[in-house]
Amino acid sequence: MLGPNSTLNSNRVAPWLRLPRVWSESNNRGRACGQGTLAFLLLCLGLSRLVEAATPAPTASTLPSPRRPVALCFNRDGTRLFVANRNNGSLSVIDVRQQRVIAESPVGQGLADLVPLPDGTSWLVVDQEENALLLLEERNGSLQVVARQPVKLDPVKLVLMPDGTTCVVASRLGRSLTVCSRVQTATEPRSTLRVTRSIDLPFSPRDMLLVRDGATLIVADAFGGQLALIDVQSGRILAVHSLPAHNIRGLALTPDGDALLLGHQELNPDGRAIQDDIQWGALLSNKVRVLKLDRLLDRQPEARLRPPAQSDQVIDLGRFSGDPSALACDRDGRVILSLAGVDQIVTGSDYSHLEIRTGSGKRPTAIALDSDQALVYVADTLDDTISVFEIKTGKRRAQIPLGPSRDASIEERGERLFYDARLSRGGWMSCHSCHTDGHTNGLNVDTIGDGGYGAPKRVPSLFGTSQTGPWGWTGRNDRLDEQVHQSTVTTVQGLWPTETEVAEMSAFLRTLTHPRTPPIAPSNQASAQRGQALFELQCATCHAKPEYTSVRLYDVGLADEVGQRRFNPPSLRGVRYRAPLLHDGRAKTLEAVFRKHKHPRDTEWTDEEISDILSFLDSL
Repeated sequence: MLGPNSTLNSNRVAPWLRLPRVWSESNNRGRACGQGTLAFLLLCLGLSRLVEAATPAPTASTLPSPRRPVALCFNRDGTRLFVANRNNGSLSVIDVRQQRVIAESPVGQGLADLVPLPDGTSWLVVDQEENALLLLEERNGSLQVVARQPVKLDPVKLVLMPDGTTCVVASRLGRSLTVCSRVQTATEPRSTLRVTRSIDLPFSPRDMLLVRDGATLIVADAFGGQLALIDVQSGRILAVHSLPAHNIRGLALTPDGDALLLGHQELNPDGRAIQDDIQWGALLSNKVRVLKLDRLLDRQPEARLRPPAQSDQVIDLGRFSGDPSALACDRDGRVILSLAGVDQIVTGSDYSHLEIRTGSGKRPTAIALDSDQALVYVADTLDDTISVFEIKTGKRRAQIPLGPSRDASIEERGERLFYDARLSRGGWMSCHSCHTDGHTNGLNVDTIGDGGYGAPKRVPSLFGTSQTGPWGWTGRNDRLDEQVHQSTVTTVQGLWPTETEVAEMSAFLRTLTHPRTPPIAPSNQASAQRGQALFELQCATCHAKPEYTSVRLYDVGLADEVGQRRFNPPSLRGVRYRAPLLHDGRAKTLEAVFRKHKHPRDTEWTDEEISDILSFLDSL
């Protein structure tokens, strides 16, 4: 098994864990410079007023590290690359010609995405940590936050509409889109942001793509395999299609506009977590799917929620392709795909010839093509670097550090292991492949975690997992490190981890806290109070405070395929974000747990009781 700072070594790594041969290029790392050096360079090079007033390149004592770059965009003339950093909420600015960072400005708490506005001096930025959309403008030679608009919980992606003033923000756990506009008036020349519409979705959104000249917005599921078609102007959901997919990452159109490309993973419902199924991709595989746009957009209403036609193409990426994360298509049809789980960039002359693989930094998650579409810039999220590749050859030209770094903490080393697909047999999947960003893909998988095979169980969320032992649906492990060791050896069929590696992954899991829940609306407080009373009467024995779980096993009238009836109750904190529910996902919504499945033990709930208990559970 790979350690956090180890390289692939034939003395330690089994043959099925070795990576295919890739480019090996020496790093072209820039140097951080002090305040005096920066001022001198700016004077000599005649950079813009933005850079003249920017903060000097940071040192380890002036800005926290790691930064965790997650989104990239070029300015209007393509001379600078702007980098949104998730951990410290800063924007890094890279001079494209010099291939180095020339400025870094703190603008938020935890950035997730950014887009430039047509005027060339303004940017829209999503602050995931603060649940806000930020408007940045260049004023007096520096970037300033001039407007801030709250949006729904967990905003992760942003798309700009063709008018250049309206944008759509995707809130993942909030399961909604927020449409915002930049507003200026004659009486108030200062720009503001205004919410014009909120669109609730039946799934958690992430990636988005405008098609048909902006008339339709395609929205992809962050965890599962759904695609929604949205008329942004009216706020209508035109259709929702279901694909045999999860972890959809990267949406791109072919140059002729005829087809939609998307990267994703696929979990085989008939597969098992055994060596052969994992090694040959029979349990989980990584793919690029090609959907004919006309068929996707022009389906009849009765065809919604069905998989696309079998004639749509699917490219299986094969071994050592874990966790596709970003995808782009240049004007000549060349495709660029990042494989975040194995630290590689894949390029090809088209989507059916993805043949060139090149090593990147750790966990490449975002890509941006330069103005000439000769180079692709890649955010190496867990390395705090930006790698630069030639699109035609796949050769890595440079690796640009975002600033000084420090030694990784035990939690950060565990994070690297969590997202590393090379820990699995054949490099097909990482922990993230099922526990998406520490949450869940919402699917069932047949592992030995419940004591045997034949009864697939729903992938549990890992939010708050350190406080909710014992672990596993049947409570087989009393310690978190035991669960980590078992999952590494049996679920992904990797090599036995060292004690250090188990400790590192366990430390990372302890950082995964429950998401914040919005406060109860005043109009709903009475209902939530009645629901709490019902809960304490019917449910509190199994789901006890403070984590709303317990250490015992209970028979609540639900049996699996092999007759198992006693399960450890999952925590109900954050349960509003966890559908489908119950051990096998049979309840597609939280309401269905009570109305359809009459949980617990054939309880007959009235409509009012269901409404009240849902109000209470939504507050946890």
